[in-house]
Formats: sequence, structure tokens, C-alpha cells
Amino acid sequence: MTLMEHWAKDRYSTRRTAFTSTVSRFDAAILPNGWQARMIKVSTLGTNRKVGWCLEGHDLAASKLAAFRDKDREFVRVLIRERYVNPPDLVARIRELGVDEELRHRIIKWIEFTVGDF
Repeated sequence: MTLMEHWAKDRYSTRRTAFTSTVSRFDAAILPNGWQARMIKVSTLGTNRKVGWCLEGHDLAASKLAAFRDKDREFVRVLIRERYVNPPDLVARIRELGVDEELRHRIIKWIEFTVGDF
């Protein structure tokens, strides 16, 4: 099940609320290699059949961890805890990020530590 499918079933969906973030420049975020092929098309009656393209959950989480801000780590912690992302798949995406090895190692250690908390 995709991240969007999970979100569609949560408590917010009953209020017809959507969370969006518009990115006009794709160089605004660091994303894993191949992210474009994993984009998820969203088009439903709720969107009046308009099409939105969403990052796959592991790509989103990897991008958030590349920024490594407190708020982004907390966001990814929830994704892991609620099983929206699978830690081994997330680590694989981290290995595909265009970041230096020091940051990559730091992110992977953070994931391992975070998984140990659950």
C-alpha cells in the first residue's frame, strides 16, 4: 500500500482535507536516483479528476533525511513507526542520494537507532 493510500484512510480523509506541497523547482530537494520513475499519480473524484503527482514514501523520507532538520527527522520517525516506510528500503534509497558519505553514514545510523526505539 502506498503512502497516499494509507493517508486516504486516516482521520483527515473524513474531513476532506488534503496536505499538499507545491514544488516548482525540482532542484529544491535532494532526491534519490530514479525518483521520477516512482512518482505516484493521484486522480480521484475528490480531486475533481485533476492529476497530482506525489513522491513515493521512501523517496520523500530520504529527501527529508537529507535535510536532517529536527522537524524532518520527527516526520520520518512517524513514517517508520506507523509503517508507512520500510527501514531496509529507506536505507537503500539513502544510498541513492547525492550526498557526501559522512552525511549518508549519519542518516543510516539515525535510521538504525530510530528503528531500535520501536
